Amino acid sequence: MANPMAAGFVAGGILARHSGPKAVLGGGLAFAASSTAMDLFLRREPASDDQHYTLADIGYANLRT
Repeated sequence: MANPMAAGFVAGGILARHSGPKAVLGGGLAFAASSTAMDLFLRREPASDDQHYTLADIGYANLRT
């Protein structure tokens, strides 16, 4: 979990480097938070099989002419 946070912080800091030290810190924190949130979202457990539907299940085949 530390790698996405560190990478986000460095990326945000680099992108804000010409705006001053406060912007570097703020950009680093914002990118670290978003990187961590994305990583947590992608690592979550997949939905159970009963929640997956195919196009045939929702009647897509009946819509075609």
